[in-house]
Amino acid sequence: MTKKQKVISLILLLIAALLATIVAGTSVSRYVFEQNDNMSGSFTTLFFSHNGEGSTAIMEEDGGSYVGYTPLTAYNYIGDNISARKIEYNIRALKPADVKDGDHIEDAWGTVTPLEDSTAIANSYNYTVSYDSTVSTGENENLPLGSDVGSGVQPERASRTDLLKITRTEGGNLSTTPEAFYIVIEVVKPYSAVYVFKINASTSLVSVGATSPVNPGQHFGYDQMEVRVQTSRSYQYDHVQNNATKTITSSSPAKITLSWTSDEGVIFDSGRFAQLTENNLKELTSLPGNNDGWPNGWHAVTGTEAGKSTLTLTLFLPRSSDVTLYFYVPSSYDCKVTAQFLNDADNTAYDYNEIAGLLSDNTLVSIQK
Repeated sequence: MTKKQKVISLILLLIAALLATIVAGTSVSRYVFEQNDNMSGSFTTLFFSHNGEGSTAIMEEDGGSYVGYTPLTAYNYIGDNISARKIEYNIRALKPADVKDGDHIEDAWGTVTPLEDSTAIANSYNYTVSYDSTVSTGENENLPLGSDVGSGVQPERASRTDLLKITRTEGGNLSTTPEAFYIVIEVVKPYSAVYVFKINASTSLVSVGATSPVNPGQHFGYDQMEVRVQTSRSYQYDHVQNNATKTITSSSPAKITLSWTSDEGVIFDSGRFAQLTENNLKELTSLPGNNDGWPNGWHAVTGTEAGKSTLTLTLFLPRSSDVTLYFYVPSSYDCKVTAQFLNDADNTAYDYNEIAGLLSDNTLVSIQK
């Protein structure tokens, strides 16, 4: 072996010895740990709900378009189930790119939500939906709801109410007859989800809506009907009587009467109403006259008529009102709604016959068993 070969062999032996030392000085447990150290996670259940379905945006002409407002409240819970993670979402009108095969929308997980009203789909493309900048964040910002909680910590219920600005720029003239369209809620945190609901747009001064009588909600064992009443930002309309047109302008509250008829009696939950309105609408001991204008408030009276139980609830609602009422109903009942406005010029009450959301004969809801 030459001298040069001996030097190379010595270098190789030194390298081998160094590698053996490194391996010997390394704990074998490190490799076992790495092999068994797996990232783990758990799926967080999303509980999200809102009160937008079936509401009505009361629209007014504005520079060639129609503009209206409607509040939307979102919740981080469904029943007793509460989301343990912060929810972020945004709201917009349905777009053509959302609709798959002309009749449904899908989220990122492939969950299909049917869109059963083809007319409402087409109407949706005439609308834009944004957050009213006076009370809400910017149009393209995600709205926060609830908060993240640690393991073992009980999450708390949370809600958020935003005033939605509804703008209709296409589609011709809009009337007091409600026009339906779809709104999309996109949840972006804790993960992507899509919710779609249908609302109405109308130029009516008063709109009413109720939950389905076929599938009423429950409250402490009672069948519950939820009724929502909304009024416009201004009280002015043309009243036609005996082929004569009279312009009615009112600064007083609108007088809206809900008349229930049933076999066993309908109960109005005045306590929940007081809580929801923060006692801004007081109970009136009697119905006010016309001479001094109508005050804000409500008056309820029960009785019997033709062998039936009756409940008459009269609301005196100021402009831009949005109130929710809860009634506990028996198996058979109906409810009719009427409205009047007190004209400023002569202190005379005039009927208003263009209430949005009613069926024929001023009927809001009816179920007979």
